This record gives sequence, C-alpha cells and structure tokens, in this order.
Amino acid sequence: SLLSHGVVRVPIPLNLRPWADIFLAPCPMNDVFSEGSDNEYAFYRNILVDFLQEGDEDGGEEKRTIEGEGDRDADDGGEDRNLDGQQSFPFRKIYDALWSSGALTKHFGILRRDDLKLDDAFCIHYDTAQHDTRCAKHMDPSDITVNICLRRSPDAAGSQIIFYGRARLENADGPDPGAPAAPLHEKFLVDCVEGTATLHYGSHPHETSPLEGGCRTNVVMTYCYTDESRSGGLRTCYDYGCEEQQQERGEGGAD
Repeated sequence: SLLSHGVVRVPIPLNLRPWADIFLAPCPMNDVFSEGSDNEYAFYRNILVDFLQEGDEDGGEEKRTIEGEGDRDADDGGEDRNLDGQQSFPFRKIYDALWSSGALTKHFGILRRDDLKLDDAFCIHYDTAQHDTRCAKHMDPSDITVNICLRRSPDAAGSQIIFYGRARLENADGPDPGAPAAPLHEKFLVDCVEGTATLHYGSHPHETSPLEGGCRTNVVMTYCYTDESRSGGLRTCYDYGCEEQQQERGEGGAD
C-alpha cells in the first residue's frame, strides 16, 4: 500500500479544478524551471505571493503560519481576496481538510495545527506540447510536501510520481525501525488523482515520469515545522543529488 511506502492520500472536498485555468492565464511572472524555448519544459508558476489572502502581505514567519492567514471579506460574498482584489487560493481551507482528515497527526506526528507553516507553493502544468515533461529525481526543501492534482484530462497517461526507497510513517505498515534501510533503487509509482492531495516527507526522493498523453495541473505546497529544531538538516533548495548524498550519510532513503 502507499502507506507502507511512506505516502498518504487525502481527498480535498473543494472544487479546485477552476484554479488550473486561473494559474495558466498569461502573467508577467510566469516562468519555467529551466531556460529554453516556449513549450520546451513543464509550465511553472509560484503562487504563494500572488494568491495569498489579505493580511498575509507582511514578511516573516507569521505570514506563513496556518493560523496567521487573513480573514474573509464579508462584503465580497465570503470569497477570500488579496490586496489586489483578486480571489485568493484557499490555502487555509486545504489545510483545514488535511487537519480534519487526521492524516497529519496519525502518520506524521503533527499534534497541533500550528506545528506546521507554509513555506512555498507553486503550480506546475504538463501537456503534450512540451518537449520535456519529466521532473528529475530530487528531494524537496520541506519537512512535509502536499501535492494536489487540480485537473487531469480524461486522456491523460503517464506523468506519475516515482518514489525511491521507503519512508517510515507513524501508525502504518512500513519498515520496522530495526530493519535494514530499503535500497534507493527500490521504486514505486503513484498516480495523480484529481481532487486528491498526496502527502510525503520532503526528504523522500522522487521524480515525475514523462507525460504520454493528455495534460495535468498540480499545486505543490511545501510545509516546514514551526519549531525549526525539528527540521534537522533541512534543505533550502531542491536537492537533485539526493541519492549520492543519502548514501554518504548512510540514510538509504528509509527515514
């Protein structure tokens, strides 16, 4: 099962599909992972700043703690808006759904809502017009990553998340703490299911397989412990040398 490999799925009871079109709309800040011609690489857009709720504009950690998100604008039909007046992505409602599911406490040991803070968030879109629809093997600069599929076309094929090794979750049938670490070459595939969040430790090596047809759009949110002492050697950027560095540290991808 996914749990035994260190991955958790949580359905998100919100209509997030329209956000795929919002994020893909032309914007001066739209960018791609690497330099290249149009449609060469997967589409990438950072959404944390552009789509924060009103009240999140101040810098520092307080802006990104879950409980520190802005209030609703009661004069605007209950929709959340940022300072530019545009609708804000429902970061807080998504976290509410994750918290209510019990997965963060049961499997990741998060005992209080404010034990996590949102550190970054971006949208990534894959379609067959792009030359390279892969994402190289890496680890995330997070303690816990939440990857939500906003939209997946009916004809979509491929574009799965490939995880390497196993991560140990709490209250799950996973590796025994005293057992040898799972080899990093052991891998398994996880499909991106529309309307569902895939949760995993940021230190769990993974990559994206090539898209074989159709398209899909996801939002990736990286969360860090509010207590920075829990993060240990947290990466400050995406780590593409994960296998070699884990072997040097003797981690073997099991933790």
